[in-house]
Amino acid sequence: MSAVDLARFGLLAKGNTARAHGWLLTSDFECGNGEHVAIDGPNAASWSPEADPGDDYNGGAYYFCCRVANEHPAARSIALAIHAHHEPVWQGWSMGLGSPLILLGEEADGADPSHWRQIPASEMETSQDVLRATIAVPGGGVRYVSNFYWYPPSRVQARLQAIAAARPGDVQPFIAGHSAQGRPIAGVRLPAPVPDAPRVVLTGTTQPSEGGQLPCLWALEYLLSDTPPARRFREAFTFDVVPATNPDGVALGTCMTNSRGENPLFDARAAADGGPSSAESAGLWRLVAGDRHEGDTAATGYLEYHFYFQTGRPCRPYVVAPELFADAARRATYERTSAALRDISDGHQIFVQPGNARFRHSLIYVAAERLGVAGHLYKLNTILPAPECRTRAIAVLERYFDALLER
Repeated sequence: MSAVDLARFGLLAKGNTARAHGWLLTSDFECGNGEHVAIDGPNAASWSPEADPGDDYNGGAYYFCCRVANEHPAARSIALAIHAHHEPVWQGWSMGLGSPLILLGEEADGADPSHWRQIPASEMETSQDVLRATIAVPGGGVRYVSNFYWYPPSRVQARLQAIAAARPGDVQPFIAGHSAQGRPIAGVRLPAPVPDAPRVVLTGTTQPSEGGQLPCLWALEYLLSDTPPARRFREAFTFDVVPATNPDGVALGTCMTNSRGENPLFDARAAADGGPSSAESAGLWRLVAGDRHEGDTAATGYLEYHFYFQTGRPCRPYVVAPELFADAARRATYERTSAALRDISDGHQIFVQPGNARFRHSLIYVAAERLGVAGHLYKLNTILPAPECRTRAIAVLERYFDALLER
């Protein structure tokens, strides 16, 4: 990594800010991403996504998140131009041009699905070079502008702490590890009432631009509810829930990487081998393998939430090859969970072939191959309004655990 890249991912705040004509634009906040931020006129502004360091895959630029503040007392509109990051234009940019623009107010908490607003692609001008849209901002108000549902890791940690404090009898906080910049990879355990209950790990993805921390939080809140399915699942399983698995990457607003320019989504094999790997992968592997808490064995299941938009790619699971499972009973369980998630999806699954060059290093692949864990990635499409995404996230959880409970 170059010195420039190290500065970009160092402990100093990153970001870009412009102020003119009573507007203040910045990406210098937790989860912000945007460079070349500019006020282009009395009611016009622009920026570009900021790329991660790395190769053409890990160094892409698709995600953006900027804060637009109207410092005038009267409500105004501002025309935004979000330019593609070149050198080169990353594949994700063109595939994501149908994504809605997603808005959040200053006082809103994104964990409440009703707080999000969307501008559909049909109301924007999009091309390979620029995305254009006009947004209204109240007098003295703020709008955060992004292309997915983001949520800061500091808020994730605060919510987990509040949940554990409110329910000390059935929620146990833990730390799965720490990031390179020292942020905790925070989780909570929901212990089953019976000893030796099978254990399942629920997470948000390590990929910041597909931040699964919100659907994972929504799943946790549902599991703690009094609905009959939630009570049945809590009685049958011990749950380890880690919503923000790459807190550095999320806080820095990266697309794929952590604060060291590593892609934790694809180094689980290195972590499992005990070799050099990202701190995020090492912590997650210990948790899934049963090396994090005394007395644990390997998890029975693993469900990882993603948020994303790419043209022609609806809500759907990622499924590894059943032949990775040496044990016939575990293979049968995985075929049930795979079928259950296919049934709730809008399109075909992504099938990971044995030996896939990239995904053979992912956690779902390595955990299936070495531990027999029934693991899936599930991608929720952000073209859905946030309340529908929450409903879908819970439905995915219900289908998955109903399939795990079948015998």
